[in-house]
Amino acid sequence: PVMLVMSLIGSAFLGLVAQVATNVFGADEAGTSFLVTVMGVGAVIAGSTLGLLTSRHGTRWVLLMSAVVTVPSTVLYGAAPNIVVAAVGLMVGSGCYIWCMTTCASITQRSAPAEMRGRAMIVNNMVLGAGYPIGVLVQGEVADATSLRVATVGSGVLLALVLVAGRALMPGSTAPIDELD
Repeated sequence: PVMLVMSLIGSAFLGLVAQVATNVFGADEAGTSFLVTVMGVGAVIAGSTLGLLTSRHGTRWVLLMSAVVTVPSTVLYGAAPNIVVAAVGLMVGSGCYIWCMTTCASITQRSAPAEMRGRAMIVNNMVLGAGYPIGVLVQGEVADATSLRVATVGSGVLLALVLVAGRALMPGSTAPIDELD
């Protein structure tokens, strides 16, 4: 469920970076390149710290923290007064995305029986492959009807609400994750 929520809501803002750079901050190609580079920096930092974080805090902690920290980073990115502040939110958000998606893939592989791992990863990739573009399309429509800022901040707020509701409705839903740590 976390991967589906993150792919639909929590990562959609990453697909509208060029529009934010040009339409929100009035930047040219250099501004778009700056934001895309910052996304890559966030991903590299996340990739290089994932092993340390999971060994120190466990898989469950990394998964939950990556989803939770996506909320303020998305809101910061969407409400930023300038492109530099937006870059901070974007870097943290893209790092959280990498942590979350990689952790979800790891959980899928570790929890599936050996003979089912390939099939489980296909489902995992299908959720990600379908959820992200649907989320970007929906966020793009919301942005067209309102603004990019409203759509981005709104996705952060919606993610927070869904995470809180999910925790309230399924309090034991992380039990299989706990067994992996």
